[in-house]
Amino acid sequence: DITSVDDTPIINTTLNNISIAEDTNITNYELNVTDIDGDNLILSVDSNDTSILNVIPSWSGFINQATYDYETLDFNITSMPNASGLVRITIIADDGDLNTTRYFDINVTALNDAPTSTDLNITINEDTNKTFITSDFTFSDADAGDLLESIVITSLPTKGTLQLNNVDVTQEQVIPELSIANLVYSPLANENATPYTTFGFKVNDGEANSTSSYTATVNVTPLDDA
Repeated sequence: DITSVDDTPIINTTLNNISIAEDTNITNYELNVTDIDGDNLILSVDSNDTSILNVIPSWSGFINQATYDYETLDFNITSMPNASGLVRITIIADDGDLNTTRYFDINVTALNDAPTSTDLNITINEDTNKTFITSDFTFSDADAGDLLESIVITSLPTKGTLQLNNVDVTQEQVIPELSIANLVYSPLANENATPYTTFGFKVNDGEANSTSSYTATVNVTPLDDA
């Protein structure tokens, strides 16, 4: 008599290390497995860092021979927002006695994310100038370590003057962060209103402007004239 011996399941798919950009998903990654004994298999696929990549297989639990021989087995890989780094994907085919383990690495490369800001609302007295400071322009960025590098003036005030170093600012002018302290708004003499005027701006992280343009609103409070 010939005694049967359990054979190890085989993962036939060629698994190559790959690189993808941040926020990229992979769909329908096909997986081919076989077991010469026709055993039911427990097939698992896992990410070693789900804070970067999460794996969702098209199957669950045991799969039988009819499934792995005649149906497509695939899984999706979902990127977590703004996450990057090296992730190992491990695939295990287990027939209850023997198992096969294969893996491949995915290098998720970081992309620069555009910064964001918020609308600005300032109030000054009539016949008083407003000298801006960096903190007037709020800055937020999903990329750790990014700082405000500059602002862009996207629209000009319809009343009064906006000047940098005593020179009128032009539309789309870039103002470096270190120069914001020299940015001054001056209302017209003896005028007041709430709101008095507005101008638009974007923030920049050194690589990209904010997608949205934000509004700086200037309110001018009346004062009694002698």
